[in-house]
Amino acid sequence: MLSDDQDNFIKHQETIETFTSISIHSLPTEVLLKVFYFLNQEELLAASYVCRTFYEVALDPSLWLDLAIDRIDQSLSDDLKCSYQLLSRRCTRLRSLYFRLPSYFSCLSNFISGQMHMRCLSIPFQENVDKNVIMMIVKNCPQIQLLNLSGCKSIDDDAVQLLSSLPLVSLDLSFCTKLTDAGVSEYLSNSSSLFHLSLEEVYRLTDTTFTILSSCHSKTLVSISLDGDECTDRTCMQLSNCTRLRKLHIGFCEGMTDISLLYLSKLKHLEDLKLKKGTELTKEALTAFLAQGMNSDIQMLDLSECSELNDEGACEIGRRFHLLRSLNLSWCWEISEIGLSVLLAGCQQLTKLILVGVHLITGHCLLTCPCLEFLDLRHCNSIIDSLIPDIVSRRKGLLTLLDYFGEEITYNVCTNEVVMPF
Repeated sequence: MLSDDQDNFIKHQETIETFTSISIHSLPTEVLLKVFYFLNQEELLAASYVCRTFYEVALDPSLWLDLAIDRIDQSLSDDLKCSYQLLSRRCTRLRSLYFRLPSYFSCLSNFISGQMHMRCLSIPFQENVDKNVIMMIVKNCPQIQLLNLSGCKSIDDDAVQLLSSLPLVSLDLSFCTKLTDAGVSEYLSNSSSLFHLSLEEVYRLTDTTFTILSSCHSKTLVSISLDGDECTDRTCMQLSNCTRLRKLHIGFCEGMTDISLLYLSKLKHLEDLKLKKGTELTKEALTAFLAQGMNSDIQMLDLSECSELNDEGACEIGRRFHLLRSLNLSWCWEISEIGLSVLLAGCQQLTKLILVGVHLITGHCLLTCPCLEFLDLRHCNSIIDSLIPDIVSRRKGLLTLLDYFGEEITYNVCTNEVVMPF
């Protein structure tokens, strides 16, 4: 007769043998799916080559709801091509797809086919995206709400008009240089309510387009980026009706005068403003706009090439915009060390500062920027070179600085040394 200790020992051994006999292949699919859920795309693809069980689980459509394929090089291995082909057949329930694969564009149609649940599609800088591809997207992905077609240079007026049947809330057509007033205006007239629209570098758009934009989408629009090259004060007058705007980027303001600033002062919720190349904006109007006409909670401000902006305007930035995180004052030649000192004293949360071509500053005020992570001093020919290592070292590896020549200067936290270009 066995003792209690011997009996317990035998039961323990039997338990061990039971557990050791359990293979991962015997686990329920539901359990494996839970485990594989924590793998990224590359790891899932690698797991699919292990065995038949892993193949079925790793390529289960429930694990591939959001897919990003981003390879800008032109060479693809045969294994990678097979993987993309395989994914295009198995990913049948995609919610979002980011596809930037110029060398294997033919695979895109397989990914898009039958994606009735897709809400977000981003296919930037694909030269083959044209009217036919847009027709395919409209047919297969009728629920898309966010669409990025930036840099798709084959997109023309006929193609963009087809998008009006989609329930888009965000559309990016930046760098689609074939577009004109006719196509964009027609789309805006027939589309659902837009929240975000990007038309950067679409240089043939005039006031006509933005009049229609304001008429049809002023109650919903919160973000707009445009080229501005063919626009006048009338565009700013129309945009001032979009009172919910939080982001406004105008790439070229050469056709706009001080009147535009009066219109833009009506936008009280702006958090991100870009007015580039406002060569016709006077220093008096700029100072008044910064002093009273803008939301003091703005976080990102780009006034690059507004050449009349001077120390007085820079001081107003420092006095009012204490939450500012990103600032671009490139080629604002009239700003000196005095104005920049007041600005930086008030904008203590700045993480990004671009001062390209601001030739009057010496750099002393840059020693007291507690949060700065990126500083661009290209073509700042009055900067005292001996100050640069001190500016970088004070941030202990958290700051990247570009010097006069664009050379990157950083801080090595391991050696406690400033890394200077050769």
